[in-house]
Amino acid sequence: MALTGALYGGCGGDGVPTGRPGKGDDFDRDDIRVEVVECATEKNPEATVKVTASTSPSDRRYFIGLDFLDAEGEVVDSASLKLTPQPDSPDDEEITENVEMPMTETGKAGEVKSCKMDHAF
Repeated sequence: MALTGALYGGCGGDGVPTGRPGKGDDFDRDDIRVEVVECATEKNPEATVKVTASTSPSDRRYFIGLDFLDAEGEVVDSASLKLTPQPDSPDDEEITENVEMPMTETGKAGEVKSCKMDHAF
């Protein structure tokens, strides 16, 4: 099983599209669940998130966004991914995989104290 994806720059703006989950540490909907497993550090400027996603329909695409926060809770950087679930078997209704979300501004990794999901849909 694999979640293939494309990394985008920052997560633009504070808003989340209408009808989508709001900000939080993780997201849980019927078709996608995302949990922050590990946040970025100065030595490792990327976060790891655990994504569990529906594979139906077969051309399903998901978009997830993550904010990297400083000690005051201010956004230092953000990352966005577009993911496409690719199951090992056509019978797989769901796929679970850890996904790396690298910072776009790795020089700010030392400022990061926590990570927070910005969006998942």
